[in-house]
Amino acid sequence: VRDLTNYIVDNGYQLIDWHGKRTRWGFWDPKSLNGNPADAVEAGLNSLQILSFLKVAHHITGDEKFQDHYRSLITEHRYLDNILLTKKHFPDENNHSDDQLGYVAWYPILQLEKDPKVRRALITGVRRHYEVVRPEQPSFYAFATATVAPYVVDYAGAVENLRQIPTDRREWAMKNSHRADVRFAVHPNRFGKPVLTDVLPADERIFVKWNADPYLPDGGGDGRVEDDGAAFLLPYWMGRYHGFITEQK
Repeated sequence: VRDLTNYIVDNGYQLIDWHGKRTRWGFWDPKSLNGNPADAVEAGLNSLQILSFLKVAHHITGDEKFQDHYRSLITEHRYLDNILLTKKHFPDENNHSDDQLGYVAWYPILQLEKDPKVRRALITGVRRHYEVVRPEQPSFYAFATATVAPYVVDYAGAVENLRQIPTDRREWAMKNSHRADVRFAVHPNRFGKPVLTDVLPADERIFVKWNADPYLPDGGGDGRVEDDGAAFLLPYWMGRYHGFITEQK
């Protein structure tokens, strides 16, 4: 953790690859996020990521260097302002990969940050993010949000989502576009594929990982590819750990 975080910080908040150039998405520097219009869409998520990286690194290593950089990005570069719009949502683009990237950064920083002012900004940001994804009934995002804003979470929907996730992790073909009870959105998704206006239950569609588009009506394969169970195990044990779900007696 120390070495990787030092590498990012010492390279100007960038992830430099073996060829000496920055990776495609490996930038968290103020010049890019606050000063380059071409990178503005990444400002919220990437600001959240680097703050979470630094907070976790400080927690694990105790190195004050990481806390100093954390404070600097907040006080001198307005990164808390950026994270208020972590979730970007447009009529023709809803990036579900960013949802997953966002929530794996939201969860640790929400558990570790104790400063009331910073926490208020973080909670405002994660609440806004959750309101966008709430119709999907995502158990992972719901339980992560519930650790700091329990009053906004759809617990019943989150638990039902866990019940619906198939335990058979092989990718079988799922087709719903022919159904009379579904409606298609006006705009396709960001890859040009038609999507539904409402998310179908997880056991009626292809469910692989949290970065997949749950509004896709069709997907899957012939069963020869098997996914891991992390998409279920992560929210399940998070819910158990925090007491949002309990074992029946």
